[in-house]
Amino acid sequence: MKNKFLKVIKDAAAALKGEESKKKYITAFCVFFILSLFMEVFLFNFRTFESLFFNKADNITYTVSNASKLSDGRYRSDNETVEIAADDINIDLKNVYIGLERDSAVYTKVRLWAKDEANFNGISTPEREIVSGLTQTKYIKTNFGGKTEDLRISLSGFTSGEEFTLNDVKLNAHVPLCFSVLRFLFVLGVMMLLFVIRPKSFIYKHKLDLKIKWQKYVVIGFLIVQAILILGLCFVEPRYIHSDGMGSAPLQYQELADSFCKGQAYLEKEPTKELMELDNPYDPGERQSNGAGYEWDHAYYNGHYYVYFGVVPVILFYLPYRIITGGNLNNIAVVFICCFLVSAAVLALLYAVTKKWFKKTTFGVFMLMSIMMCDTCGIMYMAKRPNIYSIPIAAALMFVLFGLSLWISAETVDENGNIKLRTGHIAAGSACMALVAGCRPHFLFASVFGIIIFWNNVFKDRLLFSKKSIKNTAAICLPFLIVGIGLMYYNYIRFGSPFDFGANYNLTTNDMTHRGIMMDRNITGLFYYLFQPFSISNIFPFVNTTGVQTLYQGKTIAEAMHGGLLFMVPVTLLGIRGIWKKKWYNSYGDMRPYVIGICAVILCIITVITDVQASGILPRYYGDFSWLLLLSASIAVFAEYGNIKNENQKQVLINVILTCFIISGIVFGLNVFYDADVSVAEANPSLFFKVKYLIGFLL
Repeated sequence: MKNKFLKVIKDAAAALKGEESKKKYITAFCVFFILSLFMEVFLFNFRTFESLFFNKADNITYTVSNASKLSDGRYRSDNETVEIAADDINIDLKNVYIGLERDSAVYTKVRLWAKDEANFNGISTPEREIVSGLTQTKYIKTNFGGKTEDLRISLSGFTSGEEFTLNDVKLNAHVPLCFSVLRFLFVLGVMMLLFVIRPKSFIYKHKLDLKIKWQKYVVIGFLIVQAILILGLCFVEPRYIHSDGMGSAPLQYQELADSFCKGQAYLEKEPTKELMELDNPYDPGERQSNGAGYEWDHAYYNGHYYVYFGVVPVILFYLPYRIITGGNLNNIAVVFICCFLVSAAVLALLYAVTKKWFKKTTFGVFMLMSIMMCDTCGIMYMAKRPNIYSIPIAAALMFVLFGLSLWISAETVDENGNIKLRTGHIAAGSACMALVAGCRPHFLFASVFGIIIFWNNVFKDRLLFSKKSIKNTAAICLPFLIVGIGLMYYNYIRFGSPFDFGANYNLTTNDMTHRGIMMDRNITGLFYYLFQPFSISNIFPFVNTTGVQTLYQGKTIAEAMHGGLLFMVPVTLLGIRGIWKKKWYNSYGDMRPYVIGICAVILCIITVITDVQASGILPRYYGDFSWLLLLSASIAVFAEYGNIKNENQKQVLINVILTCFIISGIVFGLNVFYDADVSVAEANPSLFFKVKYLIGFLL
């Protein structure tokens, strides 16, 4: 038996060290399955096995204060805080079990106080939570000095008259085994993923070609997983499920669709008389001083309310839904569609880049960069907040990525080596880029890429803007002209100017009509958007937001930030590094990707400054510019990888990418559970604390 066991181990080790094969990956899966099972039973249940050696404390009596015991054994609280006391216990206290269950609250804050041999006046511990239905939260590990004489348990968060169940209070209790299938599968999945993407994996030995079935299936599988992830994020905070539960601002698109059906550009709701009589209705102080009611985050102009958010999502989604069904489309559906299409657009764009300029790119490198760009370009933040604020950014990002991918793939070479342009691709790409203006106007900066992409076609091949290219020229210009005329007319009938989108008439925390352009704002904005290190702690979710601090002598519009993009997504540093690596591109005979990479970095800085000047420093604006640095990084990685001939050097680059991949994955994954708006602990405590105690198995 022993020899057979040793033979199995030797065969498994040989398979793992051998060449890439199905047997190797099946063996790895079996090894990781056993390892994950071992970790789930023994490591993640360490407290269970530890408690086997505790000296059980029997016959412990305790009293309950600020609550009355009912005839059925339950309790009714008399105060916001319920106290439990156990005196003269004189034991070496290792843990406390509190069998509390509440119907009216998901969790209860608990704090212990103990008088032990080391603290004559007692010691108070940090707050913990007891979560109803989550057994492991009811066992609290203690670390007092010597024997504990007296113990106090403070339970807070009750309402007067609330009934609750207190099954028992036990000291030095045996912790039951908690086998979590979810945690087991997660650990197994992470192990397998890391094995598949390791530097020596087969995915780096195959050139990228989505005509190959297994590569196509992997991409489809990723998109399916991405769709599930985005949909899950949309329901992380239940308050977004019913848009009407969050005030009037989130319903503006639905209201605008209703107005369009009635042939008007302004909203039906009427401004209050007090608001219309103000000298400056955009001054929040004047509104408050005069008791003028108003609609939050609406554009107010000449006695009417308007929607200053981009109109294209209304025309594409809300208006057709209103016409067909007569009802209002939930914002969640639009955010999900746009964020999912952003993921598809990222793959389309990077695939177009590699097929056009970097044919040596392997499938593994392509997927690593694609996944990072998909999940760190801002859609995770937007999906978690599926409201009107996310929609214009997500829609603009979707259009700009698809537009660039269509433009890049428009140029082809026929069997005779002649360069040709696909008119359909040009027209569709231009339509996407033009529609960006009707979502979030400053995404139009990205149209500059068109000059670079079509530079050779205009000045060398004469396939654009020449007598022989009228069709292609019309294809690139007409969409901008048509969309531009439509938007200018829409602006004119609302605000009397074809170039006024109405953002300055917003009724918000500050007077946007007098905001102006103050260059001193830029220093603070650039730091917090790009260079601020993210903050970490040892308490779940381990990442914290940081308040914006500034000496700027003026109005600063800011929310707490998660960290600068260069720290949260370190792969972006490779894009900046690529600016000084012009030699990488010489071997490709086409310098356009190099210029695109530089332009992307410059446009990122311009976009950040635009956001700071026009709006402020807010986490959701990462979606405006993060994709630019990620595009620059992807181009630099593809270019460098194609120039490396030494396999060891390739593995070094892959290791760098993998390190960035892991860092960003952890940071963005944990950021889901914490933000400055409303944390998941408040909005969805069941999810938050379940994950907290699955990860914090030593709590």
